[in-house]
Amino acid sequence: MKKFTSFIVPIISFLAICFLLFIFTFYVDGEMGIILVFFTFFAPISSTILALIGRNQIDVSIKNEIYVKKGNTANVKILLTKKSRLPIGFVEIHTDSSENFSQNCKAYRTAASFSEKNEIIHQLNAVYGGYGFFSIKEIFICDYLGFFKFRIKTPLPPASNIGVIPEIPQVSASTELFRTISDIVITSDDEEEQDSSLAFSANTFPGYEHREYIEGDSLKRINWKVSTKRNKLMVRLDEAVSSVQPVIVFDLYREKQNNSKGAIIREERLYESVFGLLTLLIKQGIGCRFFYRDVSGNLCERSVESDDMLNQILFALLTVPVTTDNPIDYSKIDTGSACAVIIAVPFLSTGYATAIDNLKYNENGCVIVSDTINTTPLASYDIWYMDENNNYKLVK
Repeated sequence: MKKFTSFIVPIISFLAICFLLFIFTFYVDGEMGIILVFFTFFAPISSTILALIGRNQIDVSIKNEIYVKKGNTANVKILLTKKSRLPIGFVEIHTDSSENFSQNCKAYRTAASFSEKNEIIHQLNAVYGGYGFFSIKEIFICDYLGFFKFRIKTPLPPASNIGVIPEIPQVSASTELFRTISDIVITSDDEEEQDSSLAFSANTFPGYEHREYIEGDSLKRINWKVSTKRNKLMVRLDEAVSSVQPVIVFDLYREKQNNSKGAIIREERLYESVFGLLTLLIKQGIGCRFFYRDVSGNLCERSVESDDMLNQILFALLTVPVTTDNPIDYSKIDTGSACAVIIAVPFLSTGYATAIDNLKYNENGCVIVSDTINTTPLASYDIWYMDENNNYKLVK
């Protein structure tokens, strides 16, 4: 209906002008009326021809920042290049962006006439963290008189990714989820130490070789017993700690019919929940194995043992579009040496809950969600969420 209206209104306007010209020519001034009739028909015809020619003469590109912090403004440059020297009227651009930004839809009209290049600055106010995008939905060429407009034939530029960096909260070490994970890591580490106690001579502490602590070493590698005996901090040289690292699976997905602002808010909260916990784990000297999907949809594994690595993974995730197909294939995740498995999802649908229950690893496993209302209970996993005070609570 909207397209039909936009097509019929210019025709009605033109017919109304023709009617007024008829009255003027035959009842007011015939000589002047003939001149007006000539220009009335000549002007729109020439204007329309120029607009039709211009459909193939406009190239549009986008330049923007890759990342923007939540609460800041991202500037997007829309560059128009005219390949013809002919004046071609006006260019009308309709933009679109994800709901991570306020005022995500806007239309611009600019004169292309004789200038070869035009630049439009579009500002995006980042209000929700996560993956965001900016795109151009439609571009039209309008004739000078404003009677007609035509969609351009040149390809539209691809959508541009803009990651909105969320505000990662500071999580207290007293929160119950961290204490649970920390206890599991320490217990697993002690078991590993006992298993390797016969591998070394009596001149070293059982299971490990040591050196003096250097600034930047992981606190988890400090052997407090040896440090007490030698009155200086000593760190272990082997890789026993890595064998008891917890696994975190970050599976950001969205149901196809759910593209509302509420979904974006849930996804932002999941970023805060997971990376708040990761920041605390690294601060306490506990490294993690982190699984996620990359831009191509392939499963990636990264070891997270420092703030730099954490930031690299966060920035990589912010450029990955939210998937609307299937969850991560858990059969491809090696959890054999993990002391705990933490699965992070926005919410648990019934089908997704079944997939997690079928995961081979069921010991010391838990799930972090950001939506407790639409979450299906699990038989073998505890479900946690972060409340408004940045404390992790069990879903009852």
